[in-house]
Amino acid sequence: MIDYFNENGEISFECFLLSFEEENYLIESLGILLNEIGKENIFDYISYCIRELLNNAKKANTKRIYFEDIGLNITNKEEYKKGMKGFKTISSEKLEKYLQSQEQEGLYIRLVSKIENDIFTISVFNNSKIQDEEIKIVTERKKMAREFKTIDEALKLILNNEEGAGLGIIISVLMLKKIGLTSDNYSISFRNNETISSLTIPLSLITEEHLTIINDLLLKEINELPRFPQHILEVQKKIDDPKADIKTISILISKDPGLTAEILRFSNSAIFSLPKKLSSLIEAVKIIGFRGLKNLVYSYGTQVVFSQKYDMSKMQDIWEHSYKVGFFAFHLAKKYSLREDLEDIYIGGILHDLGKILTFSINANLVEKMNDICHEKNIPIRIIEEISSGYNHSVIGGVIAKKWNFPEKIIAAIENHHTPWETNEKYKSYMYCIYLANMISYPEANTEHFYNQIDSRILEFFEIENFIQYTELITQLSNYLAIQKKQ
Repeated sequence: MIDYFNENGEISFECFLLSFEEENYLIESLGILLNEIGKENIFDYISYCIRELLNNAKKANTKRIYFEDIGLNITNKEEYKKGMKGFKTISSEKLEKYLQSQEQEGLYIRLVSKIENDIFTISVFNNSKIQDEEIKIVTERKKMAREFKTIDEALKLILNNEEGAGLGIIISVLMLKKIGLTSDNYSISFRNNETISSLTIPLSLITEEHLTIINDLLLKEINELPRFPQHILEVQKKIDDPKADIKTISILISKDPGLTAEILRFSNSAIFSLPKKLSSLIEAVKIIGFRGLKNLVYSYGTQVVFSQKYDMSKMQDIWEHSYKVGFFAFHLAKKYSLREDLEDIYIGGILHDLGKILTFSINANLVEKMNDICHEKNIPIRIIEEISSGYNHSVIGGVIAKKWNFPEKIIAAIENHHTPWETNEKYKSYMYCIYLANMISYPEANTEHFYNQIDSRILEFFEIENFIQYTELITQLSNYLAIQKKQ
């Protein structure tokens, strides 16, 4: 493919159904091309835009079959509005039939990528004419997107619209803005019986922004967060004291019933697989060790501080997810015999979403809407947060962790759990465990769509070659977790 592209400066793919496999193949091919021209850093942004264009083309072809099926004229403005009211429901129910008809009628989707005069153009063609109402929506949304700087500004307006039409266009333009382009680089036209949607990318103008801004309200909250309680700071200080012994540290810990209970719970978990349950704090500290104890105190102290300031009952889902990630990360390291301190991995997994607690506390509605968009449109959360106004939970969590003087390793887990390849090489296996554990902890993880979102470098590291091996791993870890919950 690369040889053909280099020789001709252009390559095209055509299909009728745009199946899940075909769409992924086209996106993977885009990634290969971007890598070949040294622009792999913009893949996440451009791939979203191309997925949007491909699925809009598929939807346009399906729409044509749908209008034929219900006996309405798609070119008549009033009939178009009438027909669109039932499009989503009926087309979903009859999708297989409609797709079959699309192929029979020769309704195709073609993706063409070419480079000419240092301009990379990616165009999606389909042979269903774009309707006036659709052109109106595209034009309006592109105009709106020029005014928006962030996704949260767009959400406030678009999600008040009953149909939410055009959100994909606005997100696409925001993605383009993120790499230094504008809405003018996205065009749509109709000629020679084809609708053509194009992205025009001047390669010399691309500049990927990496602004680690934090929303002013969130920054104010971070600055107002208290330090760890004094008795927890004393425990941390005593753990660092080379002259301190287990008995002295245990006496200090015993003054906090909550911390004592957490240490006993941790030492009796499936992580240590003890033959019988411990009830002695001193024995529990011996089992955990000073390093593991220190990490556990960071986790406990975090929960204490947040519980004093926020309603933690509303954060239950975040904490449940975090404990699941810690558990999965621990067992991944164990399963693959990685030379890592298992307690480090466990606590890193628990604390990886530290920033989410704060963002959820301040603006739960926005965070939930951003998560909904990620699930609905298959966009990684880090990309949505990149185009939000300072709601990047990894950045926010990192600032909090540094404020509380967390170890560098835990800070890495918090800042880079979505981008483990960007962290220090010495933390590679540690970060890969937390990244994969986080990905497979989501409810929708057991789907092929989700599997294809996982970075290939991480799959290769864990020797996961296909979807079957991936689901077997999830099943195995989920079984371990079920056993843990019963104990």
